[in-house]
Amino acid sequence: MARRKSMKENRGKAEAQSKRPYLKWMAGIVAIALLVAVVGYVAIIRGMVPGAAKAQQVSAPQVKSLGSQEARLSLVEYADFQCPFCGLFARNTKDDLIDKYVKTGLVRLEYKHFPIVGEESLWAAHASECAAEQGRFWDYHDKLFKSQAGENKGAFSKSNLKAFAAEIGLQEDSFNTCMDSGKYLEAIKSDFDEGSRLGARATPTFFLNGNKIIEGAQPFQVFETAINNELIKGILGSGSAGG
Repeated sequence: MARRKSMKENRGKAEAQSKRPYLKWMAGIVAIALLVAVVGYVAIIRGMVPGAAKAQQVSAPQVKSLGSQEARLSLVEYADFQCPFCGLFARNTKDDLIDKYVKTGLVRLEYKHFPIVGEESLWAAHASECAAEQGRFWDYHDKLFKSQAGENKGAFSKSNLKAFAAEIGLQEDSFNTCMDSGKYLEAIKSDFDEGSRLGARATPTFFLNGNKIIEGAQPFQVFETAINNELIKGILGSGSAGG
């Protein structure tokens, strides 16, 4: 009996050891894939605008958030304007969150760029920053998500992005000049790099007070539960501190 048990233990150790090279190999593949994604992203940026690497790059306008600076919680979304699941959140969930938590001063909602679908994602992100120059980021954000029509099929071509600006009443000459400049590409890359460091691997990804809580298109109730739990933790924590 003891001999049989020993043989089983030895077999288990052998199997575990045999799996280690495989696990190391898989970890290496994942690391390489992430590196290729980042390098490819930078290459796309450089190829989008002639001389983009030398173009004057500027910080993005700080108007991509909704809610009070004094809100108890910060909900940050990393998203791609071509991502269908990001579109579902924007069209089906965002407004409910705003009504229940943002307008009541409990949550501050912030949008950050994580363009992973392709070149049109980058152009759309850049266009939203050009809209932000005119204080209309969220109007343009909503227009983009309502205008999704497949990935990298021309829905977010530069000409269409300029047409969207005209449709929502932006100052066209200013917007078009901004679009042609490519000046926010590095700011968009900064959002992407930040999201990668924090652990974003898909879109949309949401961080509540710095902690990743949700990936993908989830119903309002999922956000409601996560936010309420965090609010309760904050209340209990402040009560303990006061006691």
